[in-house]
Amino acid sequence: LDDVLHSRVPPALGIARGKATAGDAAMAATWQQLRAKAMDTDDELFHILLYDWMLIDEHRPRLEAQLLASHTPFLERYLKATSVDLLCKYYIRTGKYEPAALILMKLAEARGGGGGGGEQHDGP
Repeated sequence: LDDVLHSRVPPALGIARGKATAGDAAMAATWQQLRAKAMDTDDELFHILLYDWMLIDEHRPRLEAQLLASHTPFLERYLKATSVDLLCKYYIRTGKYEPAALILMKLAEARGGGGGGGEQHDGP
């Protein structure tokens, strides 16, 4: 995957480096075909590895949106286990606003923005 992604930076990946060439268009098409085929597999472990690869630091800026737009049976469970931030973005993208709001509320409460006054403690 790295070879396909790095041999040329296709415009479809959202990065402009100079002028697009016919080779860039072909590479973008190859990436889209490869990603579509990979997302169609029913092997959950493969999906986990693919999601991990898509979210490593050097790929994340280009591939995060593509991952969140994916409709796979494994993505929500993966995000629940790995990234509350991306899970919230996924819920918003898929129109699941209530779970997204609950996540944001829990994050706010965990950071001390719970509102409603202080907690009462018994004892010294």
